[in-house]
Amino acid sequence: MLSIKAAAKRRLQAQYGLAVGEQYSVVTFVGRMTQQKGCDVIAEVAAALMAKHPHLQIIVLGPSGALCCNMCTILP
Repeated sequence: MLSIKAAAKRRLQAQYGLAVGEQYSVVTFVGRMTQQKGCDVIAEVAAALMAKHPHLQIIVLGPSGALCCNMCTILP
């Protein structure tokens, strides 16, 4: 099972142009990008999390929702 998970992680990293490797942790959010779903919280904390954990990769996927979508797309 672990090898299937590792292969899926590598494919996901490659698909979104992220560095590939075991040293990276990938966090994903899949859902509507609205305040109701917490997209605004992700946007607020993502830069600080990534600064504290340099091998963290955050992927946010889903239909856009006005302001939250704009906040999520500007993350480095």
